[in-house]
Amino acid sequence: MAQKTFIIVATGDLKKPPINIAYTKAYLDHCAPVGRRLKTSLLFPRRQGSFAGVAEQVARLDPAAVLFHSHIEWSAADCLRACARLRRRRPGLYILLSGEPVNKVSLADAARHGVDYLIRGEAELPAAKILKRVLADLTAGRPRSGKPEIHYAGRGVSDPDTLPSPYLNGYFDMAALKSAQVIVARGCDNKCLYCSINQSSLRYHSFGRIKAELAYILENAPALREILLTVSDIYADRPLARRLLAWLRPRAERDGIKICLCTNGGRAIPPALLKLSDSPCFDIRIGVQSLAPGVLRAIRRRADAEGLKRNILRIRAGAPRATVGLELIRGLPGDTEKSYRDTLEWCAASGLELFVNHLFTIAGTELDRLYDERGLRRETGCPYYVLNSDALSAPRLAALTRETRLVFLALSAARTSPAFTRDFYAAAARLRRPHPHLFLALALARWLLKGALTARTCRDYLKSHAGKDNILSSAGFSRRNAAEFHAAFRQLARALAREA
Repeated sequence: MAQKTFIIVATGDLKKPPINIAYTKAYLDHCAPVGRRLKTSLLFPRRQGSFAGVAEQVARLDPAAVLFHSHIEWSAADCLRACARLRRRRPGLYILLSGEPVNKVSLADAARHGVDYLIRGEAELPAAKILKRVLADLTAGRPRSGKPEIHYAGRGVSDPDTLPSPYLNGYFDMAALKSAQVIVARGCDNKCLYCSINQSSLRYHSFGRIKAELAYILENAPALREILLTVSDIYADRPLARRLLAWLRPRAERDGIKICLCTNGGRAIPPALLKLSDSPCFDIRIGVQSLAPGVLRAIRRRADAEGLKRNILRIRAGAPRATVGLELIRGLPGDTEKSYRDTLEWCAASGLELFVNHLFTIAGTELDRLYDERGLRRETGCPYYVLNSDALSAPRLAALTRETRLVFLALSAARTSPAFTRDFYAAAARLRRPHPHLFLALALARWLLKGALTARTCRDYLKSHAGKDNILSSAGFSRRNAAEFHAAFRQLARALAREA
């Protein structure tokens, strides 16, 4: 039988395959007989976030089978409609569906939209099994059954090192690569309520495999600016972290590459590891989420808020030259206005970089089932941002969202010069009131929005960040705004002093 074509619709960044899709293609290419009898090709949608025209693109290529992989921020409903359009054009085509947004697609929905196979979890093993059956059908001349099936990944590949590397096998355009994602481990042993990564167990790549990928990327990507090391907590496997950081740090410093490290802050990190992390090339992201013990318990995190604070301060002290950022989530179960503001105040007072993500539900997670059971509301389209919670009505959560944007406006302005930053934190320290940093930030934001010179700049900032809830507190304004904003702050400080 002549070699057939298998298409993977790669959603995510245009013209750059998501790392999990690149892994799936690499596995299928090296899996006999699939790799020998099927030519696997990636197809990129023409528009970011849209399946418009994808059915027509696939139909023109006339493959034997196609896998629609729906990115976490792409619409499951749009994906299903694209499958239905393709089914009308190619009745005999085998259609596979995977990705987090389609985790709740039922067999009935699959049948209505012409989908043959639903994949749950890591796609490599189920896709290979399905495609072997497809090849058997094609060889025997059997038509597709028309009865959808669900195939589960289960625990996934037990040894990740057995998976072919998409980097070492040439699946990325290295000349154009500016940002690379390197998988350190798959799965997660934490059981956070809102997460889907923990649907499979934690499995690490070996140091040799990770080193080989990093060395290849550093040598062959001249435009590279940053590398994300993907693992739930880079410091959890201490021997691996020690070897990896010691090897990577001098090379990243030499090439001026930013390395993003993720940790959840739940464990105290040994001083020796923090010393290895103490470099301007490292960007350490701490997944705080909340500092309210009740909220941490509700989302299945360790409820030691004071221990979490201590660990954050130790990271800052142990790696002072690294960029350290705190990541929060707004709208978590059990989070009240007070507990959210308490967390935001402590993090703002720390002086560290700050990110706030609005909670969204991923199909099939415990949080998704919780919202279904309690009739709570979320947006109808991806990424399904929550509109209320068990502790916050929709109007109150929307008000906290607006308040957070104003806080970030002020924190961004205060970062335009070191002198302004020092004055802002010194002024907040003198205030004798609850949440002094939030109070001062909100006052500054409103003052800037009233200023003759500053208002337009600040409105443009808020407009550019509309709908974006992961905002870096030091980004958004150029240095040329520093003198103007600092002068406005001095006026505000004098006004507050008169009121006091």
